[in-house]
Amino acid sequence: MAGLVKMAAGGLRHRVTLQSPTYATDDAGAHVPTSWTNAATVWAKVEPLSDSMRAQAAQAYGSMSHRVTIRHYSAIQSDWRVLYGTRQLYLVGPPRNVDEQGVYMELRCDEGEVIA
Repeated sequence: MAGLVKMAAGGLRHRVTLQSPTYATDDAGAHVPTSWTNAATVWAKVEPLSDSMRAQAAQAYGSMSHRVTIRHYSAIQSDWRVLYGTRQLYLVGPPRNVDEQGVYMELRCDEGEVIA
């Protein structure tokens, strides 16, 4: 098949859990995630992409971005997160249907707390 992405045997070797948020309204009226529900545990390929340091409110924050590739899972939304061991990877955009074939999805994630 032309254009079909092929994953090498063993390419999806990391076990991750996809989680969806439950929202509540805080005192300022903002919708914030208050809890997370396990939606699925799947095999994935987790690749670190870049890291950075930044200063905010006189504190240094480090962040690491990742690309997480999974088999296609149509329910996933851009506000979900990925648990990778004890690490929390937050999606930073919509899931990408790799090559529009409906076989693999690519999730761009940042590790750590989401700062809006």
